[in-house]
Amino acid sequence: MVKQIDQLDIIAHQSFQELLEAENVLVQFGLEEAVSETDGARIREAVRRVTQPDSEGTDSGSYPETIIGEPFTANEQSDTFNAYSGTMGTNAVPDHQVEGQSQTVEFRSISDDGQDEEPPRFDPITITRNPSFEDVEYFFPVTNIRLEQPPIDLSEIDEGTIEAAARRVTSTGDILYRKEIVAALGGRLRAVDTESAEIDSIHIENDEAKTALTRLVINLQLVPKNNATARIVENYLVPKFMSKVSFAEWTVKALDSARIQLQEMVSAYISGVLRSTREIPSVHPKKMALSGYMLPLGERVYEPIERQDQFVRGRIYSGWFKSLFEEEYFDSYSGEYELARLLNLSPNIVWWHRLHPQDGAYIYYNARDRYFPDFVALDDEGIHWIIEGKDLRGRDDAKVQAKRTAAESLVRRLSAEEEYEGEYWGYMIAYEDDIARSDSWNDLKALAQPVSNKI
Repeated sequence: MVKQIDQLDIIAHQSFQELLEAENVLVQFGLEEAVSETDGARIREAVRRVTQPDSEGTDSGSYPETIIGEPFTANEQSDTFNAYSGTMGTNAVPDHQVEGQSQTVEFRSISDDGQDEEPPRFDPITITRNPSFEDVEYFFPVTNIRLEQPPIDLSEIDEGTIEAAARRVTSTGDILYRKEIVAALGGRLRAVDTESAEIDSIHIENDEAKTALTRLVINLQLVPKNNATARIVENYLVPKFMSKVSFAEWTVKALDSARIQLQEMVSAYISGVLRSTREIPSVHPKKMALSGYMLPLGERVYEPIERQDQFVRGRIYSGWFKSLFEEEYFDSYSGEYELARLLNLSPNIVWWHRLHPQDGAYIYYNARDRYFPDFVALDDEGIHWIIEGKDLRGRDDAKVQAKRTAAESLVRRLSAEEEYEGEYWGYMIAYEDDIARSDSWNDLKALAQPVSNKI
């Protein structure tokens, strides 16, 4: 029973007591033909109970919660009046209705604090695409994982390992070793060591260094000789390695040092792969269905909010002018709603999309478990960001960090996927305290330290 629907509140009448005592009470309300004979008898019995106090007495100044002792069934309600529109049913107007009188029953819902509430909507609301981005479409990199002897996939080498190897590359000049010839009276000539000298090494262009290092990695023993590996080495591994060295100009000496470090790094990775059985991810591009959806009956869209105490989980809020949908709902305020607001207001964000489980955009982080990210956003650098809004406790949560590792690995792997050639992707975990401290997208990136495959 819904109190605001199944209850009829009498606000004022010429004499409420006389009205209830009248036998033609249904006629005066125009409801005589709106109920069946059985219902009429039940209503008259309810009226009798109101007008004739029981043995213990009834306060004449109080009103009953309802004039009907029992709620109507769904079928009975449909034969009386429409609770959403306030209009009578098809047989609701009696034959002797006085001309000029209203043929509807009008009412309003009153909350506990006495304020008028908006009546529930009967007509469903459809959430449609934002006209500003109606032509936007993208493919989310859905991942699956299987257990097997892993292949050698150089995209698995993480940024920390690459940077550590690059920092060990030296760029000092070549060494000129000197000898001094000593002639002793009556003795033979002999050469002795003397102080060496450092001279400039031969300069080489960056492109030449990149080509040499790429060829070195591809020709290493056990490195797969295929197009995917070549793209990983050329588009990610070597450029990332070169960007992390501590100098700007390449020389023959620096190139030789880089070859040693790069070879040791790749060889160590390959040795680890051969000793293990691992969970192997595979990428399956999924086109996002962005056709909109219909709200359940009675649901409506709410205005934007400013404070956490105004937030209701799952409520639909409007005002998202950079979202692919102008109306959206969220599961949390500090981790999702505030993040959406930051994306919405940032001049560096082109558009963003709130992901829901029914979208089927997921990432497996082990062979059994998967998770559904919260957002995808496109920034003005052309990077598609997969974003997770998290409680600050997630920093020390093993499951959250496992999800992060899987997503960062996915971003690197996309450099080798033909379906994503020419696209850039990144991953970010936005903790709620970082969101609160950020005034812009660039602030959040500085705090969250995300990973992308754009060099």
